Amino acid sequence: MQGQGFENVGDETLFWYAPWPEEASDGVRVTSWPRDRLGYFSPYEGGIWVYGGKSDPHFVSAPIDLEGSGATLAVNVEGINEHSSITVEIQDQTFRPIPGYERGVSLGPIEAGLAQPITWKNHEVIDGESGPVRVRVDFGGVRPEDVRLYAVYLEQT
Repeated sequence: MQGQGFENVGDETLFWYAPWPEEASDGVRVTSWPRDRLGYFSPYEGGIWVYGGKSDPHFVSAPIDLEGSGATLAVNVEGINEHSSITVEIQDQTFRPIPGYERGVSLGPIEAGLAQPITWKNHEVIDGESGPVRVRVDFGGVRPEDVRLYAVYLEQT
């Protein structure tokens, strides 16, 4: 019997397993959920603000080396509406915004979904960066607590 397995298929994440001990099992079981939504980031959880800063709630990634190639960025997000949003900024390794990729010119996502594209006013692709970059995501609007960010996808072009 298969012990366990995990795979993304289309817009679902599947996990299959066999109960233990095998003698008590009557076969393999499977469970599913929307793709890449096993956990999420939110500035507000369980009735309390988990972000205690004085600026807008946000997080910043570790440095990511694009190895001299361009990249597109998309997010797996829920809760985007007229009252809640996110913006994305690309920063250099020392946390300085890269010109043209500031959060003030961030476009999208305009709706919830699995791979909602993020672009900037004059850029659809992150390019021209020779060193590592960081991704900063800010939660905004009058109800930033409605947003659940499941994944950020940075794909080299």
